[in-house]
Amino acid sequence: MSHDMFGDLVSRTPSIRSRRAPLVVVSVVTHALVVLAIATCLFTALLEAGWEWVYQDFEPDWVLGNNFSLEFGISPAWYILALGLLIALIGAWRQAPHLTRESKAG
Repeated sequence: MSHDMFGDLVSRTPSIRSRRAPLVVVSVVTHALVVLAIATCLFTALLEAGWEWVYQDFEPDWVLGNNFSLEFGISPAWYILALGLLIALIGAWRQAPHLTRESKAG
């Protein structure tokens, strides 16, 4: 009896191990995106401090201090952090319904 690949995949009952694997992958990807968002935020703050030091002759510690206060408004580093965390949240949310459907089907 010959089965095509799709029919074989649909007819098989997934093992417990294969049902757990996507949860681990989503968790690792989500954590990696959060870490990447934080690292990008810090890189943006350091790049802005260096830029202001070289071209505007502002002290880097003053610029870094103002990056983490709201005295002059929201700094670009905070926008980058918010965007990165939003992307991580959307990625985790998009994976969640897929995993819920798999667990109900099994």
